[in-house]
Amino acid sequence: MSNLLQILKDHIHSTPTTPFTTDWSALIALAKKHEVAGILFFQCKDFIPEPYLTELNTLYSSVMFFYANRQSLIQKIESALADIQHFTIKGSSVADYYPFPAFRTMGDTDIVVHTEDRVEVDKRLRSLGLNCVSSFDDREWQYYKNDMEFELHDHLVYSESVNVDKQVEYFNDFWKHVKGNKLDWNFHFMFLILHLRKHFMNSGVGFRQFLDIAVLTSRGPEFDWSWIKIELEKLDLWAFTERMFALNEYWFDVKPPVAINSLPQSFFTSATELIGRNGIFGFDNEENTSNRAVNAIRSEGYSKSSMLKRAVRGLFPPYKSLITVPHYAYLRNKPWLLPFVWVHRALRSIKNRRVRRNVKTVAMNSFADKQTIEKREAVYQEWGL
Repeated sequence: MSNLLQILKDHIHSTPTTPFTTDWSALIALAKKHEVAGILFFQCKDFIPEPYLTELNTLYSSVMFFYANRQSLIQKIESALADIQHFTIKGSSVADYYPFPAFRTMGDTDIVVHTEDRVEVDKRLRSLGLNCVSSFDDREWQYYKNDMEFELHDHLVYSESVNVDKQVEYFNDFWKHVKGNKLDWNFHFMFLILHLRKHFMNSGVGFRQFLDIAVLTSRGPEFDWSWIKIELEKLDLWAFTERMFALNEYWFDVKPPVAINSLPQSFFTSATELIGRNGIFGFDNEENTSNRAVNAIRSEGYSKSSMLKRAVRGLFPPYKSLITVPHYAYLRNKPWLLPFVWVHRALRSIKNRRVRRNVKTVAMNSFADKQTIEKREAVYQEWGL
C-alpha cells in the first residue's frame, strides 16, 4: 500500500520515484484494482523487472489507445453540439489537470444539457454511431460506442437512498453557475465532494477519487476556498471535506487550502486500510456488500416490514429496471408483459444455476442486522457523515 501511495504522490508532484524492490505482482494487482496502472508504469518503468515491465507496458498501451479514441469521439460530439449549450463534468474535466490526462482513466464521460434539448442531443449522438441503451426521463441517458460509455444528464443528482433534500435542491439548481459551456469550478469542486460522498456511502471509493481532489487542490484552477467552505458548511458537507483534505495531506503531501480540524492517527490508519481494500468503486471489499441495505434502512425505516418490501422489489423488479436488461428488452412499451418477464427471469436463474446467488444478492441489498447497521453508522460518524 505504501509503495502505491508514494508513486501517486510522486506523480502529482511531477517527481521521479526512487527505485525500490517489492512484490511486483501484488503491487500491479493493487494498481489495477484502483485503476492507476498507467501511473505505476510511467513512474517506475526504469526499474520494473521483467516480466512485469512487459505486462505494464501492455496496460499502458491500452490506456493510451483508449484515451486517444475517447478524445477523438469527444471532439466529434463537441462539434455536433456546437450550437447547443452543454458541459462535461467529473472525470473528463478533472483529467485536464493531471500531469498526463490519459492516466486519469474513466468508466464514462458525462455530458449535461438542458432538459428541453435532450431529444435533439440524443438524435445527434445517435447520428455519430452512439447506441442509446437507456433513456428514462428521471435518470441519465446511457450510450455506448466501441466499449466507450457516455451519459447524458439534465440533472446532477438523481434519486438515491443516501440523498439529503437540501443538497439535491442546491446541486440541481446548477445552470446559474454555467457560463457558455463551462461549469464554474468552485461549484464543480463541491459537486465532486457530493459525488464522492454518494459512492463512499454506497459501494465505496478508492484512492483515485481522492487523487482527483488532490490534483484539483494542488494543480487545478483558482478556487474561492472561503466561499466553498461556507457553502459546504451550509450543506453539511464540510466535515466530510475536511477528511478528504486531511487524507490527501497524509497520503499525497497536498496541503489543505484552508485550516481544518486535526484528526487522530487512528482515523488515518483505518481510512488507509479501508480505501486500500475497496478498489476503485468498493466492489473488491466484501464489507461493502451490506452498504446499500443499510442506506435504504436508514432512509426508509428500520422495521422488518420495510426490509421485506425491499426484498420483494428485488425479487420482482419494476418495469423501469427490467427494460434496461438486454434479455428483457422485449418488455419495452409493453408493461402488461411484466408478470411474464418475472417468470422468464426466474427460469433463466434456474437454467443458469444462479438462484442461490441471486437470492443472496437480494437479501444483502434488503436486510441488515442491528450489529451491521451500528458498525456502518460508526463509519459514517468517523467520516463526518
